[in-house]
Amino acid sequence: PIVLPQIEEQDGNIVTTERAFHFFKVNREHRAIGRVALEAFGGVRYTTAGLMTLDHLDFERRALAMPGHIHKSRKRKFRQGHPEVLWKWLELSRKTTCWEMTPREYYNEKREAFIRASVVNPHNGLRHSFASYLLAHTKDLPRVSYLMQHAKTTMTERYEGRASEQDALRYLAIAP
Repeated sequence: PIVLPQIEEQDGNIVTTERAFHFFKVNREHRAIGRVALEAFGGVRYTTAGLMTLDHLDFERRALAMPGHIHKSRKRKFRQGHPEVLWKWLELSRKTTCWEMTPREYYNEKREAFIRASVVNPHNGLRHSFASYLLAHTKDLPRVSYLMQHAKTTMTERYEGRASEQDALRYLAIAP
């Protein structure tokens, strides 16, 4: 009989604070920066970020409203409590063409932004970075799980211990 090797669960890549700072510095005025910020400082999946529009951002209530048709679960998600740095990046991109891009254009623009910064595109690594750094900063597993839109906090536990508190403070200070 054929025996399959046991595969250990892989931790997703996280972007170091230095690389994240460099990426956002190089791409501060880049067309896709608002959507990239949704991933890096909002924990939004890249597929959802590619589908979000300006109408999905509630600046007054500091909330993200994701209709079911753009979310992995196919259920409407409404999230509040993201770090203030997210709203600084979203405000910067509010009056740009960021929110007029198609998902394909976003993926291409994001790829070019990583190339421009000479940083490896970590795919969902920005989302993993958000969870790792926010959890290190707040130590609030239920809150991070909620913002990540995880069904159970056990899904979020894998991010514990992947970032230091000091690195978390540096990461969450990357503002325009």
